[in-house]
Amino acid sequence: MTRLPTSGEWLEGSLCRTTADWPFHWVAEITAIDPVSGSYTCIGTVRQAGARRYDEALANLRLMARAPAMLQILQAVSRVLDMSDPDHEAFVDSAPDCLDALLQQQEALRALLECFKAKRFNSIVRLTADP
Repeated sequence: MTRLPTSGEWLEGSLCRTTADWPFHWVAEITAIDPVSGSYTCIGTVRQAGARRYDEALANLRLMARAPAMLQILQAVSRVLDMSDPDHEAFVDSAPDCLDALLQQQEALRALLECFKAKRFNSIVRLTADP
């Protein structure tokens, strides 16, 4: 049995300091919104060391909140790999079919990467741009 993350669109809350004095931690909640009912469900509270810069802590939080979208893309890419494996039952003897299945994920992948291209997420962009 495969366990799936909580359904709905995950959203990160505001990143706040636990206290005004040192030592402090960065804290934020990640929630999921049910598109049908419009209700919010708390996924969890993220606590990060205050030694992290604000922009780094915010980038980490955003990555955690995008976990379901990343999982969906990884699952789709895995299915494409299955399609290109002659020993797998999902094998298709057609490179265009494999490419078409991969290109169907293009919009979701680009939207996910766009979340991290803002100036304050420079470290993330550098990591994805380097081979």
